[in-house]
Amino acid sequence: MKALKRIVFGGRRGAVVIAAVTCTLLSPVYGQQFCGSHSNSVLCLLPSIVTPAYLKTYGLPFGTVGPTINTPTASSVFVTQLTSALPLPSPDAGVSFTFDPTLNSFVAVEDLGPAVSERADTIGRHRFALGFVFQRFSFNSVDGVDLHNIPILFPTPGPVVVKNIENNSISLDQSILTASFGLSSRVDISAGIPFNSVHFGNAFTGSIAASAIALPPGALNATATGSGTRNATGLGDVTLQVKGEVMKRERGGVAVGLAVRTPTGDQYNALGAGAVGVRPFVAASYGARWLAPHINLGYEWNGDSIVMGSVVTGTTRKIPNQVAYAVGFDSGINKRLTANFDIIGRQLIHADRIVPVTVDDVFGYEVGQGSVNMSTAALGFKYNPFRRLLVGGDVLFRINDGGFHYRVAPLLSVSYTL
Repeated sequence: MKALKRIVFGGRRGAVVIAAVTCTLLSPVYGQQFCGSHSNSVLCLLPSIVTPAYLKTYGLPFGTVGPTINTPTASSVFVTQLTSALPLPSPDAGVSFTFDPTLNSFVAVEDLGPAVSERADTIGRHRFALGFVFQRFSFNSVDGVDLHNIPILFPTPGPVVVKNIENNSISLDQSILTASFGLSSRVDISAGIPFNSVHFGNAFTGSIAASAIALPPGALNATATGSGTRNATGLGDVTLQVKGEVMKRERGGVAVGLAVRTPTGDQYNALGAGAVGVRPFVAASYGARWLAPHINLGYEWNGDSIVMGSVVTGTTRKIPNQVAYAVGFDSGINKRLTANFDIIGRQLIHADRIVPVTVDDVFGYEVGQGSVNMSTAALGFKYNPFRRLLVGGDVLFRINDGGFHYRVAPLLSVSYTL
């Protein structure tokens, strides 16, 4: 029992296994006490399943220890990228109109445009477009490490290391309503209203991987196991945007814009980022029918959110600022069909990420900090079956391993311009 007390209360250098796990992943009792009304949320999944297993395995009663430090947890890696760094469809992706002085009227732009990036063209004066987009993400790795087999280390301030072998199941479905309106021939405003469905499952097998402190007989061979799932569905973070052409030529132009992500989604359930994001951007494009290239560049400032902090203590941290970029082209196969290709990405600055670590000759991963690049390619089409109706389909696939990774994500869209 003395050994267990030493495990609980630690020594000069701090707590060990149970204290370490409890500091970051609390039991349902602690979840209810410290997560409050959010004890059944997605962010509280790990606290609700991990610590009870450890407490039971090592014979400690609930309430023996509590949270004493605020350390990054899985949510700061997973949920931050899930809610603020995934590709989003362009909110003004309807049929665009431009003024033709020879005809003294507005005519539709020949190429039908990209799906997940911006061109300089605006929708046209007093034009109104409504759209719907569906996309599905099923994640398989993070920073190049298999989500279904992550050896997570919890090194403590003392000489004990806890090793969790985690199997995570994480997916996101997005249904997005879009609306755009042309304030003038060169300025339009738009909105993207997402409805998200999030699934997060976790199963783990954990043990004390190394210890310099005397433990009860068999403790190093004891195994803690647990599993659980959480699902959430609801409104995500609404994005509002204004874009205006500052330079216009016969077939090309340059536009500047401002996109604002509003914290309308439930951050505790990974439906939203929990903080405002402000992204000024520039978009340049050339409107040749057979090859219409475009390029986007923006920088996003983000606020503080619980997803970067601790759901247990209620503390928040800043969501990483991001450089957003896109380069691609459209190709008009005929007047009704356009193929498109884009490379899009986000560079997260000073973000939490999974990094390798070796403690007392035990290898695994822990939460560290660094820049994260998430690059995606999108290949698809847009088809104009009649009048001003557009239907489209794209396949998004990751082209690097940075951050949250998915193999293939389908995107389906439909829009109509009035």
